[in-house]
Amino acid sequence: MLFTPAEMMLIERFASLAAIAYANSSQREQLRSQALTDELTGLYNRRHCKAVLRDVLEDGRRHHEPTSIAYFDIDAFKSINDAFGHGAGDEALLRATRAGRDRVVAADAVSG
Repeated sequence: MLFTPAEMMLIERFASLAAIAYANSSQREQLRSQALTDELTGLYNRRHCKAVLRDVLEDGRRHHEPTSIAYFDIDAFKSINDAFGHGAGDEALLRATRAGRDRVVAADAVSG
């Protein structure tokens, strides 16, 4: 099937708009991810966790199901950065992240 020049222009314009819409959607998803997660560890940030925690606790109350929260802290983390540099501190965070992720089930969330 052959298209007229006017039809080709419309098809090209539609394709361009579709490409722009796809790029915008991808960019929005990337920005959303950046707003919810820590860049280094990929863990959810405190703001997102507080929002999710409210929902999880409310669901537990509503369905009369127990809810557990585990929290861990790297003792004297500042001293790691001070003594060995921020690269070592980043590595400590990444190791702690991996340890946390290795110990949860898929339905759970690990956050920073």
